[in-house]
Amino acid sequence: MKKFIFALGFLFLLTGCGGGVVADSGGGVVSIGPAITEILVGMGRGHEIIAVDTFSADIYGVAEGVALIDMMSVDVELLLALAPARIFATDMIVIGGVDPLALVAETGVEIFYIPVSESIDAIKRDIIFIAEKTGNPTAGESMVEILEHGITRLRYFINADARTERRTVYFEVYSAPLITVGSGAFLNELLEIVGAENIFADYDGWIVVSDEQILARDPDVILTNSPGVDPVGEIAARPGWHALSAVANGRVFFIDEDSSSRPSHNIIDALWEIARAVYPEYFE
Repeated sequence: MKKFIFALGFLFLLTGCGGGVVADSGGGVVSIGPAITEILVGMGRGHEIIAVDTFSADIYGVAEGVALIDMMSVDVELLLALAPARIFATDMIVIGGVDPLALVAETGVEIFYIPVSESIDAIKRDIIFIAEKTGNPTAGESMVEILEHGITRLRYFINADARTERRTVYFEVYSAPLITVGSGAFLNELLEIVGAENIFADYDGWIVVSDEQILARDPDVILTNSPGVDPVGEIAARPGWHALSAVANGRVFFIDEDSSSRPSHNIIDALWEIARAVYPEYFE
């Protein structure tokens, strides 16, 4: 999923929800976007899903044998044949203003586009929105409450609110080029929640950085969810990076890619991983 986000995200950088409550009336649900699929499954709607994007195929709770949708090239004929009751889709499939689901919408299928959420509050809104459109708002409210409780419990567990010394962190989300996040992204929020300091918090959003910038800011901890065979080993072996405090002290850690890159309630899993990596003394 993250590779897809990067591909479209940089395309947008270079080139520049609607509907009422839907009754649960058969036809099934199509989910195009892993975060959307996770939310649907999390609120107990997995059994209604008849098709998902290829990145969602291995999400626990999605039935084997459901139809698969290529997000880069949506098969409209397949969707028309499935005749779903409703479709939830990431708005990232709308490229250059072209709606790939326009023909499907003409048949009367309810289609809800979900923006890619860059904050925890936005993730909560997505959960509430999807729950409402599936006719079960209380399920969304419960999911949000569980997420909020998990965050509160984590902050208490590691004494985050009382911490005066904040360890500095570089979070690498891609290695070629070097991509990280600044303020305005939920990954930065997760670092703040555990009481860490993002070394690139003075930038906004997703940014490309250089070796020189990272070496100059010398983080205490390096986290990565970058895909690869051994991203931790690759980082430690980079020329000159042995001088970084994080590398010299063996404080380079891999964080689960799915939970740390998909804007769903499962970010709580990434949050606990980050806390364990940055402040391991609370878990010993």
